[in-house]
Amino acid sequence: MMRKCHVRFLGEGDKATCSPLPDYITICLEDVTVPRVTPDTIAPNWDNSMGLDAVLHEDVYLATSEGELLPSFKPLRRNQAKLDRISQKRNKRKRGSRCRRKLAKRESKQHQRIARSRKDFQYKTAHKVVSEGKKFFFHEDLNLRGLSKRNSPKQDENGKYLPNGQSAKSGLNKSWIDADERSIFSTTGQHSRKSWSSSYFSKSCLYLNGFVLSE
Repeated sequence: MMRKCHVRFLGEGDKATCSPLPDYITICLEDVTVPRVTPDTIAPNWDNSMGLDAVLHEDVYLATSEGELLPSFKPLRRNQAKLDRISQKRNKRKRGSRCRRKLAKRESKQHQRIARSRKDFQYKTAHKVVSEGKKFFFHEDLNLRGLSKRNSPKQDENGKYLPNGQSAKSGLNKSWIDADERSIFSTTGQHSRKSWSSSYFSKSCLYLNGFVLSE
């Protein structure tokens, strides 16, 4: 993808993102003239801290240490029927045909809408969590790859395969992928750092293994 730049950038390029659908380019530059701000050192305590726990029970998305249950959005499950219809139409068309390419592009746009709606929901949820006024947020460092792993096969003494619960686990794996809990935690950390002036407040998002903020 070739693009012509009419502006001269000063400084070293930090990160660049190119997207063909829709057509846009994002460039991040590092400006050495901007002074680095060091936030005040504040120790976490029970008054300025909040714990976040990932929940996949019914319509609950996050649970806070304040006893609040935040609702879930489930963008993939809401659009699953529409995705299935587009995919079935695409599979019925001849390979390499114009209709198949149009349906493939339509399917990719639908996936893009799902991803964007999930990201929008995560930013709104992070804004609601940060607006509580806490300065430290604790959560468990989840291993989503391990949580969404397939069950190991089970065999009896004769080598016959036994039910291992993979059918139910497949639905749970889809729920983990649809929720994308790691992204909401990182989004909360980013939003907490930019939501307040660093001259007066200090906020951070800490990763801990195990249970936190429990009596």
